[in-house]
Amino acid sequence: MNFLSAEQNIIGRHSAAAEAVDAGAAVVRGGAAKTVVFVHIPKTAGSTLCQIMQRLYKPHELLCLYETRIAQSVELFERLAAPAKRRLRMVLGHVGFGLHAYLGRPCTYATMLREPVDRIVSYYYFALRTPTHFLHEAAKELGLEGFARSEASHKLTNSTTKYLAEIDGHDATRHTLELAKANLERHFSAVGLVERFDESLMLLRRAAGWGALPYYDRANVTRDRPPMSDIPRSALTAIRARNELDLELYDWAASRFSREVEAAGLALRAEVATLRGTSLLYRTYRKARKRQPSSRSPRSSDLVSFSDPAHSS
Repeated sequence: MNFLSAEQNIIGRHSAAAEAVDAGAAVVRGGAAKTVVFVHIPKTAGSTLCQIMQRLYKPHELLCLYETRIAQSVELFERLAAPAKRRLRMVLGHVGFGLHAYLGRPCTYATMLREPVDRIVSYYYFALRTPTHFLHEAAKELGLEGFARSEASHKLTNSTTKYLAEIDGHDATRHTLELAKANLERHFSAVGLVERFDESLMLLRRAAGWGALPYYDRANVTRDRPPMSDIPRSALTAIRARNELDLELYDWAASRFSREVEAAGLALRAEVATLRGTSLLYRTYRKARKRQPSSRSPRSSDLVSFSDPAHSS
């Protein structure tokens, strides 16, 4: 397969789709949407979200797109049969804004952002600790600062801005930043922050119309990563210099998020408190199961049932 040609075709089709978005034909805000497209930017708690969504949705309602290249994920999605697409309620993956062009029904978008310097540091250590990662050798050979300054991948520079501006962006300018902001304002029903994950999850619950209460244990946490206070200043400076647009976008989105949480008031705080209590019980249960593999599953008479909410009677 010629992925260069595939990427060129995708860009062309996305341009046409952008006109449909401008006309309000493809993407809606909030409850009118039948499907949520979650733009998973790498190292933004996406694995934890996958864990949650696998419990909330039936298998035919959830699609995760994690091919090696974005063009491969888009092609896979494009080839999906129309009846299968109509059944989808959540599409999640490392694919930028624009997947609605291949969905054929109303949808809305959601995403999670992370402080850009911290995200790149986490991404480096994840690549370093994962031999199968396509940037593993570069991470091993270059060290963090060299990795951050390198051209090993376009994902190392302003990738959040690229993901939120277009489906498979390789370059970012101020125009790209403004496009990303416009997309977030107009087409995203939930824009969360990793640093405020619980509040973000409850806002996503509202946007996606989840009846069941989510709960979680953290997944895919980068192992053996040093704290930010131990990262050399020169490495942090290099990351900041190459991610200025992402830093600006994050600050803008964080201010927007704070206003949204404040507007949600006491009701959201109560939901967050319930989420934290339920998640604590879930983590306690999982730890007990690991210590006692033969122990029974929770019964319906228990305080909290951790069966799949999507399949509960």
